[in-house]
Amino acid sequence: MLLNKDNVTLEDYLETYKTRITQESEIIFVQDFLFPLLGKKHIKYVVPQYSFIDSEGRARRIDFGILYDGQKIALEVNGETYHAEGIIPMRISMIT
Repeated sequence: MLLNKDNVTLEDYLETYKTRITQESEIIFVQDFLFPLLGKKHIKYVVPQYSFIDSEGRARRIDFGILYDGQKIALEVNGETYHAEGIIPMRISMIT
């Protein structure tokens, strides 16, 4: 279990959660953003595919939950094509 370790390498983290972090965009997110931000001492508090019950009582899952010092932060990572050029302006124009 990662919480019992003082330092967790990027390789240890990805190996531990290899069945939960399967999309390339999520691996890149961990490598390029989460690990450089949190480092070896704090990456252990990030739980991929975190399950929770929402305020309406429905079971949900988010890409990453950060659970630290009694606080929770939810992170949802979309695939690299989700915000592809042209998609957001098209959706905004459809709403207005």
